[in-house]
Amino acid sequence: MHSRRDFLAISIGAGAVTLSVSSVAVHAAGATHMKNVTAFTMVFGDGLRLTTVAVEYDQAIDNSKLLRSTFSVGGRTITKIYANTTAALAEKGKNGKFVIIELSPDDANALLYSADGGNASQKPAKISVIQTGSITAVNGDTYAASTKAMTNRSVVNLGLM
Repeated sequence: MHSRRDFLAISIGAGAVTLSVSSVAVHAAGATHMKNVTAFTMVFGDGLRLTTVAVEYDQAIDNSKLLRSTFSVGGRTITKIYANTTAALAEKGKNGKFVIIELSPDDANALLYSADGGNASQKPAKISVIQTGSITAVNGDTYAASTKAMTNRSVVNLGLM
């Protein structure tokens, strides 16, 4: 028969194991929260430009805690960042599963297609995103920064600028 002291020691030990296992699960899951990346293009007077990236997460992101410095987009200038409930541009952000990253259309590598003087050239609409800073989900979870880049799987053309 176990004494009260044995029972307490076993209970405390089991609680410590439970705490450490759940803590590890939260940190280990941080690398998998980014689910999908979509590139958005727009037609300008001089050609087609990649202007926006939407990053889908597994949970709603707290819009009020997003900063432009939280992401790096391969050789591009981030002009605006916000959360949204859909993978779409918005005047004002709101908590949602999508982080919208607007990029400068004036960047040297923004132009994907131009029929400049009859010499048409086209680059693929591919872009890589790295979450370089922590972001916070609406439920309070913090997604740690990562060095892993994620490349878009799809492209949406928003039409004429």
